[in-house]
Amino acid sequence: MYAALPGPIDTDMIRDWDIPKANPSAVARAIVDGVAEGQEEIFPDPMSAMLAEGWPSGAIKMLERENAAQLATLLLAQD
Repeated sequence: MYAALPGPIDTDMIRDWDIPKANPSAVARAIVDGVAEGQEEIFPDPMSAMLAEGWPSGAIKMLERENAAQLATLLLAQD
């Protein structure tokens, strides 16, 4: 399973916002490359890349690990 976690992308939806935005083609290319490399979480642009360093120790990853452990315990109990 993969998670693509882009920051703002230069699309019609936010084109008029005065914020840095990533090029859509570059984001798509980075996501495809991330999948090809087997990255679990893909941070495909400079803004989202700032989150990558703290992601493994963040609350979302912690909850993901806890849920996976609970599921593994339930599956083992069914055997």
